[in-house]
This record gives sequence, C-alpha cells and structure tokens, in this order.
Amino acid sequence: MIDLDQSWRTERLELEPLTVEHAAELAPVLDDAALHEFTGGAPLAPAALAARYARLAERRSPDGHQLWGNWVVRVRGTGMAVGTVQVTLPAGGPAAGPAEVAWVVGPQAQGRGYAKEAASGLVALLREAGWTVIAHIHPAHLASQRVARAAGLSPTKEVLDGEVRWALPSAAAAEEAMFVIRAAAPGDMSALRDVFRRSSLSNDGDRANLLAHPEVLELSDLAVREGRTRAAVADGRIVGFATWLAAGNVVEIEDLFVAPERMRQGIGRALVLDLIAIARGHGARRVEVTANQHALAFYQETGFVVDHQVTTLFGPAPRMRMDIAPATGGA
Repeated sequence: MIDLDQSWRTERLELEPLTVEHAAELAPVLDDAALHEFTGGAPLAPAALAARYARLAERRSPDGHQLWGNWVVRVRGTGMAVGTVQVTLPAGGPAAGPAEVAWVVGPQAQGRGYAKEAASGLVALLREAGWTVIAHIHPAHLASQRVARAAGLSPTKEVLDGEVRWALPSAAAAEEAMFVIRAAAPGDMSALRDVFRRSSLSNDGDRANLLAHPEVLELSDLAVREGRTRAAVADGRIVGFATWLAAGNVVEIEDLFVAPERMRQGIGRALVLDLIAIARGHGARRVEVTANQHALAFYQETGFVVDHQVTTLFGPAPRMRMDIAPATGGA
C-alpha cells in the first residue's frame, strides 16, 4: 500500500503531503479562473482553501470508504510550490477498484513539464504498489491529456459527467492500439481513398444510398494538397484520417473515417482531439461537424452538442459544435 503520509521525489520535484498550512502558500498559485475551465468551480480564497485542505489532510473520506492522497508539488531548485497531485483510493485496496489520479499546476509554472513529471511519478508509485490507475479528463482539455499520455494512460470509451476515462492499458491492448497521427501527403492518396471507401460502405444502413450515388465515394485530393488532412498510421499503414476547414473563428471537421478493422480502438477519438488541438492553435473558438445518425453518440461522447438540424443529400442530420478556448501554455 502506498504511504499517503510519506514525501517522495522525482528528478526535479519534491512531493510533500498536503497540510492545512499549505493553503496560504498555494492560494495565490491557484488563483486563476482558467484552471477551472474544464472542471467547474472557481478559485478559493485562502480561508476556504484552508478548510478544504483540513478535510483532505484527514487522508480518508468521512464514511471510511476512500483514502485520499494529496501532495504539494515543489520545485527543488527554487523551493517554490507550483501545484498539487492527488489520488483517490478504495479503502479495500487494489482488489477493490482502481486508483484515480488528478493534478493541477498554476499558470505561472505551466509549460515546464512539472505536471507530467509529478503525474508520471505518482502513477509509477501506484503501479509498484499493485494499483490499476485511471483519470477523468474533459475531451477538450488537451494539456491534461498530454499529461495523462506522458504518465502512460490512454483514453477509453467510457464517459462520466462529460469527461473521458483514461486508464493504463494492458500490454496487449497497448500494442494493438499503437498508432501515430501525422499530416497526410499526396503519396498517401491511394491509401486514404481505400480507407474512405471501405469505411463509408461498412455501415449497412448507408450502403444502398452511397452505391446509388457513386460520386460521393470519390475522395478529392484538395484537402491533402492544402495541408488540411491528418492521417492515423499503424505499422506503416494508414488506418484512419480526418480533414478540417477553418472559417473565421470556427474550424469544421469535414471528414472523419477509420478503417473498419480498426474501428472502436480510439483512433477516431484521437483524430478528433488532434483537430481540436489544431483549431485551438489557429485561435478558433468553436469546432463544428455535421454528423450522421450513426456518429451522433460518438461525437456526444467526445464533447460535442447538437446545435441545430441541417439538410444533406441523404436527409436531415444534426449540426454539432464544441466550444473551445484558444491555446495557452501547456502543463
């Protein structure tokens, strides 16, 4: 069992158990509304933060069912506190359920890898103690997703209160799911068209309409030539792709296709998150997509909401959106 009252360290950081006395030091570090953009709430005044830390310092929930581990993230070279990491554990031990981790680093210390280093260290300690590890992250919180990936977590298909569950994959699942996303090149067109056609025809409900309009099964190379296509590649083979188009402060997802044999393995979600990162980099405030009925649940799980209905060649379809914030410093 991990010792919740024990300090530990990483290459650059000292992690010390949280106490009520830390509230005065951390209140100004965490006094930024941007830290609550994806989690809700607002910064706490020192007195309210002290009251919260007093509860957390008990290391156990009032009903005794959970154990709470909270540590201050301190930079050894400067002695400055820059944030916290936390874990919630079932009191029954690893057999009773997973350990859920979370982290926060103040804006002034972001972009230096502290969150990645602290979270990776905590996950490593938990794994050594026999725990499985999870985290819940908003689908638009790209900085937190980068921290989770650095700690070895991967997104799952489970969504709780609008947040995606991330978990340590099994060795077999990690090997199967391994892929990279890169910009597509003109030489990829044959592979992209193959994925486009096979994916389009893989749904029984769409096949008849598509075959009756063969022109819609032709994939133009315009988005590739203009640098607007992202390809997911596994074992040197394209297994999915997405295209996007920017107009003002809106980025539209034009295409999203995954090879049928690689569906439901996180590739589509990863491509969407990749486009959201691109949109934020362009200063966009919203990402939009016209979804067919088969993809409606997928986009909702990824954080999109229905805005209105539009008319397409094959009938009405939901026009969906996700409001995003422009890119800021990473964790």
